[in-house]
Amino acid sequence: MEALNEALIEKTYLFCYKRISDVEEARDLAQDILCAALKEMRRGVRIRSFYSWYWQLARNRCADWFAHRRNPALPIEAAEGVAAAESSALDVIISDEDRTRLRFALSRLAASQREIMIRFYLKEESVAKIARELGIPAGTVKRRLYDARTSLKERYEKMNTIGKTAYAPAEVNQFWGYDCMIPQGAMSLKITQQIAVLCREKPQDLNSLSDEMGVAPVFLEEMVNMMLQQKLLKEKGKGKYLTDFCAFPNSVYELAGGKKNRIFCEKGYAKRILAAVEAQREKLLAQEFYGKELDPDTLKWLAVYAAGHWMGATGCECFLKKYGDKYPDEPERKFRTTIRYILPEPEEEKEQDDWQYLGVAWSNLHQSFRTVDYGTVHFVNAFDMDPFPHGYNPDGRDAWVNGANVSLMLKLARDPAAELSETEQEEAAVFLKRGLLTRQKEGLRVMLPVFSQKTLAALSETVKQAVETIAADFAEETGETVEKLLLPYVRKDLMSNFLHWDMKVLLQCISDLYYMAFHDENYLKWPENPECSPKGLYLMTDE
Repeated sequence: MEALNEALIEKTYLFCYKRISDVEEARDLAQDILCAALKEMRRGVRIRSFYSWYWQLARNRCADWFAHRRNPALPIEAAEGVAAAESSALDVIISDEDRTRLRFALSRLAASQREIMIRFYLKEESVAKIARELGIPAGTVKRRLYDARTSLKERYEKMNTIGKTAYAPAEVNQFWGYDCMIPQGAMSLKITQQIAVLCREKPQDLNSLSDEMGVAPVFLEEMVNMMLQQKLLKEKGKGKYLTDFCAFPNSVYELAGGKKNRIFCEKGYAKRILAAVEAQREKLLAQEFYGKELDPDTLKWLAVYAAGHWMGATGCECFLKKYGDKYPDEPERKFRTTIRYILPEPEEEKEQDDWQYLGVAWSNLHQSFRTVDYGTVHFVNAFDMDPFPHGYNPDGRDAWVNGANVSLMLKLARDPAAELSETEQEEAAVFLKRGLLTRQKEGLRVMLPVFSQKTLAALSETVKQAVETIAADFAEETGETVEKLLLPYVRKDLMSNFLHWDMKVLLQCISDLYYMAFHDENYLKWPENPECSPKGLYLMTDE
């Protein structure tokens, strides 16, 4: 094998070029000669004088090339200089004209390779015609045919040895932030989730994804293009892809969360946070907004959410100081997401923490509506989870207020005795049923707070200031423990996203704070009838 060195390769190319005088065709023929020699050597052919044997083989292949060139009826493997020294599975397919199986095999090629093969084998177009229509040299067509044929053979031979993902897809959990509705929809598909898991560490091309998932590249191309468009994937080199967000083994991520929960609960952070927020109660109520006189518990729900949010945001700012300016944030990211995966093969036993399953599930969904009388109005559901009706369905609380009825809410917040049209009366009846309105002497009272954007910002700033010192302490005590567990799964190109998003989420303690507020601290109470409760809901105007 050592004889096939760079010097011999160069001499072989010059040997071919002197006889053909075409760069591309000389390169193809030289490749054909080298491949033929390599195959013979791998078969164990006894060679007494290598160079005599090699150049005789080269002359024979060159003579074959000229002979076959004059006979266009011969198959491309001979007529156009593509090596075909041995019979293969692909040769049998083509010689038997088994078009059905060939089409299936072709479907497993990427688009650029598939087009060449379809044109030549199925449409029976000549090399000259293909070259003319694609606007490329004939030698390039032949080289692509050779590459496509080799790839097709590989795909065909792997049809029955596809990866584990085809039979047992990874289980994927994900969470999102910011302007994420469209990309979240793209990642709701099982196939896009598997692509994300497979592309989490090293760049993958369509063929490798196809082999692992058992899905034809012709279909994967559509999925990959959609993920590229939605910034879920990025291209790393020609035709290779990486996920553009962090992905962690579920067990490792849960362990990180468990260690964070343990510190939060055992070190009394919940008591400190709730006491700090409660100390600001008079300052919070000094602001002007609708809903001051509602059930005090209603405003506490929102204060707990705000405090938990600022624990993460402020804590993350403190934690990032150790990195200086090395990893600035990426404002071009319009949404954020993280996935946790469980692979089909059993994981090795991982350390667990008894606190990793602590917490109350919560969500925070914002919707914006344009109205004639009130401008843009935002409906915020800060607790779209059990025990409340939730999810993307007509009965979920996220659907209780919409563009058609939000104006009625603001109208009644300003004047409970306002005269209502017949349509408004029907809408009000639904609000009453869901607990968003209640009947009182003065009329229909709106049961969720209404803030102006300016007022809500002031309230939020007050909560932020109340928890700043606590957040810094929590970040110092928790940050390095969490980071140490997760950093081995973070690619270098995702460090900024990890620090500014994933660490911010992990340092948030909304779930833990809600849990402690309901249980150990008795700060909040679950509503008696969650089916018709406004707890955790509010409206915000742009005024």
